[in-house]
Amino acid sequence: MKVAEDASIDFDEVWSFVLACREHNGFTEEEAEELTGFFNKFCDESGEMPNLAVFDLLRYMGHTSSLEEVIVLVEQVDFNGNGTMDSGEFLRLMRLQKEQSLVCYKKAYDECELGEGGNSDSNTIHTALEICDLRVAVSELQGLRKELQPDDEPGEDTLDLDDEAGLSFDDFARLAEKVRSYIPVLTRKRAYFKEEDVAAMGLAFETQNPDELGHITVPKMLFLVADLGMNFHNPHGRTMFYSSLDKAREAARNAEVSQEEVGNPGTPRVRFMPVVHFIRGLVKQHEDVVNTRQEAIMKQIRFSSEEVVQFKELFHQLACKTSLEQAPQTNPTAIRSRRHSVCAASANASRSEDRSSGSTASLGQIFRSFTKVERISGSDVVTLMQPLGFKLTVPEKAELTKRLAEVDKDGAGLDFPGFLEIMQWMVESNFGGVIEKSEKAVAKKATV
Repeated sequence: MKVAEDASIDFDEVWSFVLACREHNGFTEEEAEELTGFFNKFCDESGEMPNLAVFDLLRYMGHTSSLEEVIVLVEQVDFNGNGTMDSGEFLRLMRLQKEQSLVCYKKAYDECELGEGGNSDSNTIHTALEICDLRVAVSELQGLRKELQPDDEPGEDTLDLDDEAGLSFDDFARLAEKVRSYIPVLTRKRAYFKEEDVAAMGLAFETQNPDELGHITVPKMLFLVADLGMNFHNPHGRTMFYSSLDKAREAARNAEVSQEEVGNPGTPRVRFMPVVHFIRGLVKQHEDVVNTRQEAIMKQIRFSSEEVVQFKELFHQLACKTSLEQAPQTNPTAIRSRRHSVCAASANASRSEDRSSGSTASLGQIFRSFTKVERISGSDVVTLMQPLGFKLTVPEKAELTKRLAEVDKDGAGLDFPGFLEIMQWMVESNFGGVIEKSEKAVAKKATV
């Protein structure tokens, strides 16, 4: 509904406007249609989408929210708790997502002083966008700014490019959304991997392509994936391999990778981009298993979303500490990182597994760097309890050891869902008087 600036409107028109805002959750009609289009790509025939698929959809759209953050958002819009989402609930979720994005945009906008009297050159804006985890090359950013540049008749989607005049927050937010919508085009082509990870895969691929033909044979592809821990050499495994390879080719085509880079279905020649999407398919299978397990545990526990987020941060710190202590002391990357941050060191050590020596990483090593699950030991749980003044008796130690073994059946360590199980058990059973000790610790902290 367009209204002239000097026109008056009656109550019915105001009410119609309010209803329209409610129907589209504050989005314009065009924005709502675009979001609904994204939703329809992931929903089933009933018009519903499993809550687990929201994580994939947001990544498809260029959002970088963690699984835990998505779970918190989903809980705020899935009012009937049926584990699925319709288009209306999805629009409400996207409204919450947009509000979070605007908070991030405002923080970056203020930090980089882009306002009136500030500097709105592309390098400064590039820095502000990186704070929001929106990463494009400066040259690409300049092109996107020009697309929003005002013409002879400036419209709603134009952007003032006067570097000396600063940039309004609305213009910065609009540019950030433009960048966010642009990034998925690039990331989908490279199967949501970072450029450096695709480059690492390219080096592995080239070890089997010494003649630089642009493709390798199926036997060489099988050699490349030999250390993925999957049996592709029996009849069933070979069938699964060919099926996965053709699915990877199809995924690459759907991501708008050129036909020349994809190749034909069923061909014995394997080009590089399908290999990238092949690895993404395997990573996705792993993520689905992890996410399904976490969602199942989330339904069982009685912690609030905020408490789960706090537990996640605590668990991450413990896992980083454990990973760092287990890292080889001769690893220069880990040593340098230790000076900065325990968690940063752990992340670097994990991602640079077998790459720090300068040798070419295999596809298996690259795959494992994406599927490594954070874990902590039983001793970490005991360490966590010490600040509360715990002094476990022999029977309590035996009980805790037994419970840890029940949750950590394979002895690999507690993953985050397992950690939540242990925390839930401790609270429900008031293990070692944990409730009283926690309340006492909180009260003591409040008086300090």
